[in-house]
Amino acid sequence: MITVTNLKKRFNLEAGFFAKYGRFVYAVNDVSFTINDGETYGLVGESGCGKSTTARLLVKMYAADSGSVVYKDSGTNEPIDVMRLKGSDLKTYREKVKYVFQDPVRSLNPRMTIFNVLTSGYRHSKRWQGKNKAKEEAKAILEEVGLSISDLERRPADFSGGQRQRISIARALLMQPELLICDEVVSALDVSVQGQILNLLQDIRKKRNLSMLFIAHDLKVSCYFCDRIGVMYRGVMMEEANAKDLYKTALHPYTKLLFASVAGQNLASAADQTTHKGEVKAQTQQTSGCPFTERCPHCMDKCHGELPPMEQVAENHKVRCWLKN
Repeated sequence: MITVTNLKKRFNLEAGFFAKYGRFVYAVNDVSFTINDGETYGLVGESGCGKSTTARLLVKMYAADSGSVVYKDSGTNEPIDVMRLKGSDLKTYREKVKYVFQDPVRSLNPRMTIFNVLTSGYRHSKRWQGKNKAKEEAKAILEEVGLSISDLERRPADFSGGQRQRISIARALLMQPELLICDEVVSALDVSVQGQILNLLQDIRKKRNLSMLFIAHDLKVSCYFCDRIGVMYRGVMMEEANAKDLYKTALHPYTKLLFASVAGQNLASAADQTTHKGEVKAQTQQTSGCPFTERCPHCMDKCHGELPPMEQVAENHKVRCWLKN
């Protein structure tokens, strides 16, 4: 459905009208992956690794510095170069690829009723058939996500965090999308509520045959929810494999480090056991070597000077590490 190739994005390190230009944060560094029809692809990594920036590049919230995003239109079956889309063409694309944000409190306008929240974007789309029809569709969507028809006239402040996230999901589904981007949609919720939202998304995915990009920092949740997983570190894709096998077949030291933290070992202390101590920090310089060298227990001289290629080591399994290439 969507193919991402060699995507790169950097931001000016300083902000503001009088900020100097010339120092950058290199957020996404040559990222490539594909999402197939009906598939849930997970982007996993610690905070600050570039997951959300990658997702926002897919819907052109940010303009990419280089690389390509190609979307296969289900109607015409023709490839569409997303980077070239403008105006009405970009609007049509964004109706098919919807984004669900991490924080439902900030993403829902507190002054609007739930009906207006759901339909504020919908009323400007080609699918709009009037307020009465939209109200019927909104009622059906609310019931689909586990809320009540009577909630339409309430406001976001009347709901819990989990309920607000259901409203965010309903807003995206109202446009009948083909791809749903879920950006840390359960990270701000209680553990018990996380399970409810994940089960809801699974049901919606099967019912609507949706493709999903699922962004998370929790490998355990991602392995349960996704079909394939890409592991990112400092803007670079380090490993990609089937979700159900990754905990057994993980090859990259960083992926193993993430699984160690899931098993109950503190991530910082796990890193301290390596020969290079460090933490995820913004990459303010372009480096030619592997970005994980500061924390890797197997770091070699070659790792500092040259970034290993992303190579296939088994069926549906790729890794970027000199130890495996």
